[in-house]
Parts: sequence; C-alpha cells; structure tokens
Amino acid sequence: MHSLEDEIHFTLSVLRVAREAYERADLHCDPEVPRQVQTVAELRRRVEVLNDRLNTLLDHMRTLRQR
Repeated sequence: MHSLEDEIHFTLSVLRVAREAYERADLHCDPEVPRQVQTVAELRRRVEVLNDRLNTLLDHMRTLRQR
C-alpha cells in the first residue's frame, strides 16, 4: 500500500500532465476537431475524478491531524 504522501504526489503529477495536455490541445488548427474534443472531454472527466480523490485525501489528512 502506498503512503498518503505518495498518493498525493502521484495525483498531483497526473493532474499536471493532464493540464499540460489540455493546454497543448489546439482545437482550431487540427482537422480532427471531434477527436480532440473527445480527448479534452475525457481529460476534463479524469481531472474531475482526480480532484475528488485529492479532496478525499486532504480530508483524510485533516482528520488525522485532529487526532
């Protein structure tokens, strides 16, 4: 099992990669706009899932600190 710190670092690194990929997606120059829109939608969905996971981890950390 990974430590909470490992989980947070992993989640943040995935969010960073997703953000960079999202920023590189140029929807105006590529003839494959529908495919890119799908990719952006998938990235957005994954970022939302990761954000929820990160919030859960942060809540868990706060709970542990209060003990």
